[in-house]
Amino acid sequence: MNKQTLPGSRVGAVLCPAGRTFLILLLMAVFAGAQAQANQSLHTDSVTISLTNASLENAFTQIKKQTSYRFIYDNALLEKARPVTINSRKEPLDNILNMLFKSQPFNYRVMDATIIITPGEAQQTAKAGKQQMNTGDTIITGMVVADSSLLPLVNATVNIKGTSTVTTTDESGMFSLAIPVAESVGIVINYVGYIPQAITITKDTQFPLTIKLKEKPHALNEVTIVSTGYQDIPRERIVGAVSTVDNKTFNQQTGTNVLQRLNNVTSGLLFNINKQDAQGKPNTISVRGLSTINGPVAPLIVLDNFIYEGDINNINPNDVENVTILKDAAATSIWGARAGNGVIVITTKKGSFNKKLSVDFNTDVILTQKPDLYYLSQISSADYIDVEQYIFNKGYFDNDINNIYQRPALTPAVEIFLKRREGLISATDSAAQIDELKKIDSRDQYDKYFYQTAVTQQYNLQVSGGSNDVAWIIAGNFDKSKGSLKATFDKVNLRFSNTYHPFKNFQVALGAYFTNSKSVSGIQTDFWINGRSVPYLKFADKNGNGIAIDRYRKDYIDTAGGGYLLDWNYYPLDDYKHDITTIRQQEIIGNISLQYQFLHDFQISANYQYQKQTTASERLADIQSFYTRDLINTFSQLDYSSGNINYIIPKGGIRTNYVTNLSSQNLRGQINYNHNWKNHSITAIAGSEIRGSVMDGDMLSVYGYTKDPLFQGQVDYRNYYPTFISGGYQNIPNATYTSPTNTYRFASFFGNASYIFKQRYILYGSLRKDASNVFGLSTNDKWNPLWSAGAGWNIYKESFYSLQWLSYLKLRVSYGYSGNVDVTKTPLPISSSGYTDLYSNLPIEIINNPNNPELKWEKSGQTNFGIDFSFKQNILTGSIDYYIKKGKDLYGTTTFDYTVFPRTLSVEKNVANMKGNGLEIILNSKNIDKGLKWNSQLLFNYSSSKTTRYYAPEATSLARLVSTGKSITPVINYPLYSIAAYKWGGLDNEGNPQGYLNGKLSTDYNSIVSQTGVKPGDSSSITYIGPSNPVIFGSLINEFNWKGLFISFNISYGFKYYFQKSTFTSDALINRGFATADFEKRWLNPGDEVKTNVPALVYTDYPQFNSRDVFYSYSSVNVLKADNIRLRYIDVGYVLHDKKNQLPVKQLQIYLNAANLCILWRANKEHLDPDYPYSLPLQKTLTVGLRASF
Repeated sequence: MNKQTLPGSRVGAVLCPAGRTFLILLLMAVFAGAQAQANQSLHTDSVTISLTNASLENAFTQIKKQTSYRFIYDNALLEKARPVTINSRKEPLDNILNMLFKSQPFNYRVMDATIIITPGEAQQTAKAGKQQMNTGDTIITGMVVADSSLLPLVNATVNIKGTSTVTTTDESGMFSLAIPVAESVGIVINYVGYIPQAITITKDTQFPLTIKLKEKPHALNEVTIVSTGYQDIPRERIVGAVSTVDNKTFNQQTGTNVLQRLNNVTSGLLFNINKQDAQGKPNTISVRGLSTINGPVAPLIVLDNFIYEGDINNINPNDVENVTILKDAAATSIWGARAGNGVIVITTKKGSFNKKLSVDFNTDVILTQKPDLYYLSQISSADYIDVEQYIFNKGYFDNDINNIYQRPALTPAVEIFLKRREGLISATDSAAQIDELKKIDSRDQYDKYFYQTAVTQQYNLQVSGGSNDVAWIIAGNFDKSKGSLKATFDKVNLRFSNTYHPFKNFQVALGAYFTNSKSVSGIQTDFWINGRSVPYLKFADKNGNGIAIDRYRKDYIDTAGGGYLLDWNYYPLDDYKHDITTIRQQEIIGNISLQYQFLHDFQISANYQYQKQTTASERLADIQSFYTRDLINTFSQLDYSSGNINYIIPKGGIRTNYVTNLSSQNLRGQINYNHNWKNHSITAIAGSEIRGSVMDGDMLSVYGYTKDPLFQGQVDYRNYYPTFISGGYQNIPNATYTSPTNTYRFASFFGNASYIFKQRYILYGSLRKDASNVFGLSTNDKWNPLWSAGAGWNIYKESFYSLQWLSYLKLRVSYGYSGNVDVTKTPLPISSSGYTDLYSNLPIEIINNPNNPELKWEKSGQTNFGIDFSFKQNILTGSIDYYIKKGKDLYGTTTFDYTVFPRTLSVEKNVANMKGNGLEIILNSKNIDKGLKWNSQLLFNYSSSKTTRYYAPEATSLARLVSTGKSITPVINYPLYSIAAYKWGGLDNEGNPQGYLNGKLSTDYNSIVSQTGVKPGDSSSITYIGPSNPVIFGSLINEFNWKGLFISFNISYGFKYYFQKSTFTSDALINRGFATADFEKRWLNPGDEVKTNVPALVYTDYPQFNSRDVFYSYSSVNVLKADNIRLRYIDVGYVLHDKKNQLPVKQLQIYLNAANLCILWRANKEHLDPDYPYSLPLQKTLTVGLRASF
């Protein structure tokens, strides 16, 4: 059989004709099977839809919600779409599509679960009939496929250049075309959304042709929906600043915490390390920096359309479909008075209508290495003991030695020095024992006996499906963890979601989320003796058996009570087994949603959610625990003559229970309006919401507790009893109490609307009013109006737009206000519990804050300018946002009339302002797009903020910023997280640190550190260093894919910030036993001042040198640049798709993830982790996991 060629040609073939024919038939059969499966689904899937003069894109959105199909279309093609009017209930999808496209100037085709919009003219050409063949014409054949996926392109046009002869590809992408006999003939292949390709046919051309077309940049768009928690909006219509983390990106990091998976994978989100708010509470996450000074700093968390009040650790990451971060006022203002710090919207996975039963399973094991205890700089044991001997000889420990009222413990070395001084041991024995102590490093003991590799196991199972009327999903998860200090944590999640269409235009959605967790405490570390850190403690003997460390003087407890008391020794290695804290947490969330569509353009909905979280903490210290033995002995009354003991605290365990309850209810009524006509489109919502939350709790203590047989004793909390050691009187601690019930209620009215003209021009506005029982004595004061406005312009759709290299360009601008509320602040008097009456020993409450009727909500205004763009062929896409934030009416401290309320001289009012600005850049590049795919994403953030108004007297003093920079500190015109330091003048010839006073070198430390009223610019003693949070931060993410194998890695960076390091001071070493390895660098002899900045150890007339150590600790020499670049994680895996249904799974993925790997570069030369200068940094983790779909 001869190969088909142009007349006169002789060409060899790679495949024999029979082989080529078989391959073509096989491909046609595969594509025909896929098409048949899609067509079958079109017949079985049913859709309920009601629209009047609506845009075709709106219809696509509704179909996407009810089925598993997605739409791909050409923007230019969709501009020609005519408005549609349709009202059908439970119609097969193919009937719905036929009705929608009946009057459209284009058509559609279905490939798997994708509906692709195709030009109608092409199909008409295909139906025009057979080509007229002339005598001598030659038939050429071929297949047209997509270059990226190799899927056939149906209805692609193939025409001969310069003629009207044209044909189209069939459902397998195949075509045949008669061309005239010639030396060469040119043909052109076109397909909507793809770059046309011209081919020259010569006598040497082999057939069939395989023609691969490449996509036009941004020509093909999938309808992308963004959830704000109140409505689902196509991204094309958004004018605010919004970032979305899809499921793929979300799963590039592992772990049980939802928010941690957002670290360094989205813009505008900064994870603050070791930072606190103004009240000293952790400040872990900021969206676009700070928006408040003394108010709550955490962003609002929204779970499936409602505010989430519970523990974020209760949310199972495997349940999350995507996460949306609302950043500017246009995006956040819909959430009103809780949205000033940004909003994080978490959307969980849902079932789909007309979907076959699907089972998804995921399991992984996370290993976290033991911490490197040698990372933290520490004085050597030998140097430490030498210092102990030095201050022992100075008489420093004499007060403790002679203290018969507390009998404080002495360190092992001091005990030896004392025995030698008292002649109980010889100098030789003393030296030998001290030499043995100097060889001990407690870190070796901690590493060997306390720490272990932490292990976390996760198992997740999800089953989903749907019919014409029901879409459902059931998911379960089990986490089991064992920490590095032997603490355990188990968690179970169960989730159910069901959406039901009982009749036309009506939908009911039900959901439930249940969490049950249990954590058990592990072993304690970081033991102190009489308030001193000791680096040479030993916790086990040679056989690994636990040995005691002293809490009281050893010679006293060995003889106290003549043997009648309980053992008074403390055994750290074993005590955790007898003193156990168990925390059980249970949470349930139930919600129901009712939706009804009427008059074509309107939809009314009612949504209700109930949430209850109960946390029960139990500390059970049995009779063998030191806590219980110590307390029983302390209150024991011994009759030495008879040996009888009166146990004021009964023998047995001590059980202490804390229970806290949090419940909330939300009810929202909302009406949606969506109308399209000709070139116009209006979308609007309006509604009202009420929300309430209640918090309460109690504490119960039981003494003399035994579990088997169950028994508890009785104690007297009211009276005072003599204690065994000192004879002083105390009352029994931990009296039972009930916490006051805190009830918070909020009411809101809200609405927003957007108008689009010709799919080019977008106008947006929103308004919301919030009220609460927290603020206001009058109706006007209770309500807080918030609003926003914005506009967008799709420039690339303009007729005059001709930048082919920049295929997509959109401009956005928005301005508005969101709010912030602190429920602990109120215009009413505030009392505090937890106090005990001196005479009755009963709980009492004390009024700490007076009436404050002028207190109201905080407001945060924000202006945002944004650009979205895409270069030709999607080589580079991204967005740029610049924003300006202004906080007004912020909580701030101001003076108060002492004669009105004598307990305070100040009160918080809305008297503070702040200002910030920032730049966010997201760049996505397609570096290689062939068999090997390489994509990159660059996230760049610049964020800066400062206080502009604050009435406290110290708000103008630069001295207030002399700190570690860990806490919010308002000083006008400076960032809230900042570091100032004393100017460093080096050491003098006696090893004393020198500062500056009145422009001259000085060692008058009291005068230097007492400058509390120094204003910026007029101090010669203090210098401003810089912010302690990164001003510039972001990451670079690279992803590689090749034949199912994938690898991604994340490199993060933080620039333009500073940190204060720990160092040696005489005060910390002598009084608390703490010193870093800088002790070895200290000044020892004259001349050392030219080679070291570490002062000499001083003791004489101590503590007059306290100011000396304060000055040195907070001097500029100890502040270092924190700039760094890190390798955050590497994610590697392989995905196997069962395209031929030959395996028991549809898809199988095996993955390996390594995180917290290393610092690639740091600005400081001391090899410190700038984010963890005082504590152990995050340890490396390794995750091995598997995902399977059935």
